[in-house]
Amino acid sequence: MSRTLTLKAAGRTDIGRVRETNQDALLVREDLGLFVVADGMDGRATGEIASAIAVKAIEGFIEPFGTDWPCDTIGAPTDALARLVAAVIHANQRIYQIAVKDPSPRWMGTTVVAALVRRNSVCLAHVGDSRIYRLRN
Repeated sequence: MSRTLTLKAAGRTDIGRVRETNQDALLVREDLGLFVVADGMDGRATGEIASAIAVKAIEGFIEPFGTDWPCDTIGAPTDALARLVAAVIHANQRIYQIAVKDPSPRWMGTTVVAALVRRNSVCLAHVGDSRIYRLRN
């Protein structure tokens, strides 16, 4: 007997007790099964820029194909996992391209956690010290 995964999502970020600005960027796209949190690094404005770029780049990579992934993924455990990994790599490349063009945000960075839900499975990706938790009951 197979179970059906029921998906309900919400998102919220919090500035915390240390920083003066919130450098988090958040994406909740139930229609795509895509959920991303990016937390800017360094406490400077460049962290806020990097987290926003990361979220937009990941969404922009996943969205055009909807639930279809046209690339050959030989060697990848699942199409969804290969797609999520490629989206995170794409986000890293976008941040790097912007940092190289403009020397002022050269050291910008962000952590990323992302989930891509397909059928009855969830693929997870993370870069940096941000975490995804699995909660039951």
